Amino acid sequence: MEDRFGQSLSTRSDTARDAYISGIDLMLAARPGAEPCFAEAVAADPEFALGHIARARALQPQGRLAEMKQACDTACALASKADDRERSHIAISASFLGGDSSAALDALRNHMQTYPRDGFVLSLALGVYGLLGFSGAVDHHRQQCDWLDSLAPHWGEDWWFLGYRGWAHTENGNPSFGAPMLDASLQLHGANGNAAHGRAHAYYELGSTAEGEKFLDLWLPGYEEAGSLFPHLCWHLAIFALRNGGTEKAVELFDRRFRPSLGKQPPFFTIVDTAAFNWRCLLRNVPRSSGDAREVAAFAGQHFPQGAGGFANVHIAYAYAAAGDINSLKKHITRVASFARAVVHPSAEVVHLICKGIGSHAEGRFDEAIHDLEKALPDLPRIGGSHAQRDGVMETLVHAYLSAGQEQKAIGLLCTRLGLASIWSNAAA
Repeated sequence: MEDRFGQSLSTRSDTARDAYISGIDLMLAARPGAEPCFAEAVAADPEFALGHIARARALQPQGRLAEMKQACDTACALASKADDRERSHIAISASFLGGDSSAALDALRNHMQTYPRDGFVLSLALGVYGLLGFSGAVDHHRQQCDWLDSLAPHWGEDWWFLGYRGWAHTENGNPSFGAPMLDASLQLHGANGNAAHGRAHAYYELGSTAEGEKFLDLWLPGYEEAGSLFPHLCWHLAIFALRNGGTEKAVELFDRRFRPSLGKQPPFFTIVDTAAFNWRCLLRNVPRSSGDAREVAAFAGQHFPQGAGGFANVHIAYAYAAAGDINSLKKHITRVASFARAVVHPSAEVVHLICKGIGSHAEGRFDEAIHDLEKALPDLPRIGGSHAQRDGVMETLVHAYLSAGQEQKAIGLLCTRLGLASIWSNAAA
């Protein structure tokens, strides 16, 4: 038996195979319902190791960590019954789920040389939150783009591969080349949430914010609210709305679609979207209820009392700064400083600089904010995330420039990023 990518499967159950394939397609399209599919697969064939590791991967973003570990352990115990590809696939996934990202990425590079169409395990490396995105490499966008280009001859017109390759080119600075791939992916599979997400980024990078808002307004009603990307795509729509003068629409999206109290996302995704939105609203003087910022700051304190990974730490700083909680912000910066001294991850020092810059900005010390944020810029990609997300750091620097009377520096920075310039054209004026 084979999966949709032509890879052999060590099961004799048609039910297990079909449920496994359905679950993979749901996960790769960022749609809900994958975990029940994998549960059906292993119920039909309890010795189907790949079904168990797939279920573990589906459980992880839901925060069901005890069940994830059990499913992962079961897969590893059954791996001897699988073929070589499946054993390698399981080992890579187990390293990823166990937190050994470096080992997982190294093994995945080797794996793809032999099994270039093993799409589900390849997906671990892709996107802005994948193994490459959080590797700390300053050129991770280029690495992802080059890797997918090298694999492209093996893939043809596959909706999933086209979507991720198009997004990779978009983030690597060539949205005009990536956007047609994303459009082709959506034509082949209109419910592909990852391609819709990538297309929103392409609109942003091209400075086409009105078109981006229209695209998401039309696409989102057909996407399940339980989809993993639904709140984040609403964040993208809110960012477009801010640029296009729709501040009330943007705030309403926060209220109805992605504020913390809605419980729509795991904590990491919640703090990233909500803190970035509140901070950008503050930089633009968008009228907000003070309770909105306090809610996000309280969420940060509840779920990340000791800080988090680098990308999340930047957003925790946004959360406290937007709420004016200077005491919590200073404590957070102290924790981040200790991380920078103790942790060897390539992003540690730049995260510290950014958090310091946010703290200085929040206290009105704009020259100090400028010093730290300028120093952080060359290594900014190390923190992970997309250009659109990291533009929050650049927007903070633009605002600091304007507040310090350095308008020419603000204009110069805006000119380096078309997406950033289009978002800030009204604010800078």
